[in-house]
Amino acid sequence: MKNGLKKIVCALILSSYLSIASATAEPLKGSVTENEKLPDEKMFTGEVDTLDKKDNIKLTVSHVISGAINEAGDEFFAEITEDVKGEKGVIIPKGSIVHGIIQHIQDPKKLNRDGYMITAFDYLVTPDGRKIRADYSCIGEGREGAKIKPDFLEFGGSLDRPFIIAGATPNTLSASIGTSFSSPLAVNKIGRLMAKSESITPHIGRTLLIHNAQIDSHLAQEEQGYGFCAEEVDDVLNCDDKKVTILYSGTLAPSQTVRLPVFAPQINNVRGNVTITWTVATIVDPFIGDPDAYTNSCIEDTFFPHEMVFMFNKKGVGTRRLNLLNEEHVAVARELLNTGYQKADFPVSHPSKKYWDETDLRAVDMKWDTVIRRYVRMRGTSLLNPAITLHAIARNGFGDTKLRYFAAVSIEAPRYTGSLYDSILQNYKNLAPIEIRNVNRVMVNR
Repeated sequence: MKNGLKKIVCALILSSYLSIASATAEPLKGSVTENEKLPDEKMFTGEVDTLDKKDNIKLTVSHVISGAINEAGDEFFAEITEDVKGEKGVIIPKGSIVHGIIQHIQDPKKLNRDGYMITAFDYLVTPDGRKIRADYSCIGEGREGAKIKPDFLEFGGSLDRPFIIAGATPNTLSASIGTSFSSPLAVNKIGRLMAKSESITPHIGRTLLIHNAQIDSHLAQEEQGYGFCAEEVDDVLNCDDKKVTILYSGTLAPSQTVRLPVFAPQINNVRGNVTITWTVATIVDPFIGDPDAYTNSCIEDTFFPHEMVFMFNKKGVGTRRLNLLNEEHVAVARELLNTGYQKADFPVSHPSKKYWDETDLRAVDMKWDTVIRRYVRMRGTSLLNPAITLHAIARNGFGDTKLRYFAAVSIEAPRYTGSLYDSILQNYKNLAPIEIRNVNRVMVNR
């Protein structure tokens, strides 16, 4: 793991965490075996090459694999440590990540005969992070209220890596692919998150998966939604010294506003860029009478990067943006107020949406959608006690109906001095890591 033991995601009103010790074992050994011949398909370079059965691939697994703790059906990841070369050059580049499944474990036998483990690899991700969207994937845009669809992409099988299911006739098997398999896999990951911590509910699990989905810059948004789902649920729950995720949840009545502080002590002293990402998922009642006004309520989000930067406005004259931590700006502010300028009630937001019309809010800001995911990247010196406000609005005569929200906010500061994670816990006593169950004791993932 990077930075030693990764730390657990911070969450409001939750407490304590449990660390799990690691072990060591002999390196995993294996060989290339020939499968059915696949049709020639040109990908990326345009060249097609093959591996022989005798070819060796050197790789290291991401965690210990042992007959003492694993069983058939367990999945694992491994990194290829040397380029795999053929007659035409590199076939599989160093650094590729392969996904494997344990097929069979044979314990050691009598007379000192070794045990063995049979594994199979079904797909890999090259160092540039490329994955391929399946042709059968559902694509967006979605309907009003859920314009960004799909939520994310999950593996649903391919012609060379199908799912094996019971056949239509007795005692037979058949191969199949489709979203009917990718959807259960996504739900499985939410279930595994819930099994790891009683603090994770289904809606928080969904929010975390959307929040951590990885965008492929080669695909349009309507092809991937919020991106590819995270491979490992542990990565969804973990923080490190330079990146921390905080969870929030609550209930809002229409016209009510809640302020979510982005906990980051001394963030304004950071040299370089800081990235803040937030995802908000809501539970709202639908309006079945009008497909163009399908959601009865929604949340408008606003990001305030610096609590002391305000706009001063005088009608017919103009506006001034001033940092009230700057003594010169404070003097200017006094002069402006004496000459009829008005100070804004709230700090400057980023970006400013004050003059956006309803069409822009729907098309650009995804107003009335049930999921929000955004990010900003700013210089650390431009931040001071940043915050995100959530404002609930209603329509269709549902002004008395409350809505539930679930939010995940991540702050990443690569050049933060010391540990951002530890600084947050030391400065904000109402925050604590979520409690993680001993996974080996309570979970079996097949």
